[in-house]
Amino acid sequence: TENCEKCINHFDISSGCKTCLVGYFDFQCNKKCFEGCNTTIENCKQNDGKCENCIRGYYNDYCSQKCNEHCLGEPYICDPKTGECEKCEPLYYGKQCENEAKIAHCKEVNKTGTYIKYI
Repeated sequence: TENCEKCINHFDISSGCKTCLVGYFDFQCNKKCFEGCNTTIENCKQNDGKCENCIRGYYNDYCSQKCNEHCLGEPYICDPKTGECEKCEPLYYGKQCENEAKIAHCKEVNKTGTYIKYI
């Protein structure tokens, strides 16, 4: 029988480790969960590294993508599954605040890029 340093519950050569240390996953617990995975709530999934609880500012199934820097919102900066922003900083628009308004006199735009406040 082999032993795995990140394995905390019986390593078997045919079935692998039954339980990994928090922050690790895979057959031998030798892969780290992505940095955006909130492992203080729940570890990432042992078989594939997917994460149910992203740290604020991260999104997708693995919590491996950072929200756009122009996203604003509470309790999340962006949706933890899709990355869509609740609100954007002034002059930014799009589902992930990925577009910047090009009008110099515009103070605020909505998600579709329509100017809603002018200076």
